[in-house]
Amino acid sequence: MICKNFKSQTAEDGLTPTLPDNGKFTGVDVGLINIIATSDEHYRDHPKCIRQTEYKIKKAQKTLSSKKKGLANYQRQKVKLARLHVKAAKQRADFLHKLSLWLVLNYAYIAFEKLHIPTMVKNPHLAKSIPDAGWGTLIRLVAYKSVMLRGSGGIERVDSSYTSQDCSECGCRVPKTLAERMHRCPQCGLEMDRDANAARNIEQTAFSKIRSNKVGPVRPELQE
Repeated sequence: MICKNFKSQTAEDGLTPTLPDNGKFTGVDVGLINIIATSDEHYRDHPKCIRQTEYKIKKAQKTLSSKKKGLANYQRQKVKLARLHVKAAKQRADFLHKLSLWLVLNYAYIAFEKLHIPTMVKNPHLAKSIPDAGWGTLIRLVAYKSVMLRGSGGIERVDSSYTSQDCSECGCRVPKTLAERMHRCPQCGLEMDRDANAARNIEQTAFSKIRSNKVGPVRPELQE
């Protein structure tokens, strides 16, 4: 289980924070291939069970479209499809709750990009994928759990401009297409996953001033 070894919260105890400031920072880049990539190069994708249900939804939708409206078998298939959508929503919600808790348990300071999701979903190629990824829900859950368990304002949002393009090591701007998955800097030679590079830029933008007063980067012992 992801959640263990921390006191449960109740209305009676007034949501007393139970996690200390562990001094650990991360930037989080959200995406469609990996739902998150952190600045210390941890990646999470939707679990296999969700992908399996989404495959069944596509198959059920195709079957429904081949049936004639108004007939009994059309209605039965429509009900089957609706149940699959409910199942996928529950699986996704469970995953996002666990992922948000994992982040809060392991990092006291978490930064995300400011994403205008309603504008992004106007892109016809991303209109379905972005809501399914649950970025907005994840960020809200992390913010809520951070306050509940740490009692801190450790969640930051930063401008998303050029986080994927700029080199996190030297600042050189390295243009990339969406298809390019690696960051390769011609100036300093840094090579790393583009999402992790973006996450590093997010962290540096959000926490550079705070971090200068703390011990240098620490790779956390992540709790599972």
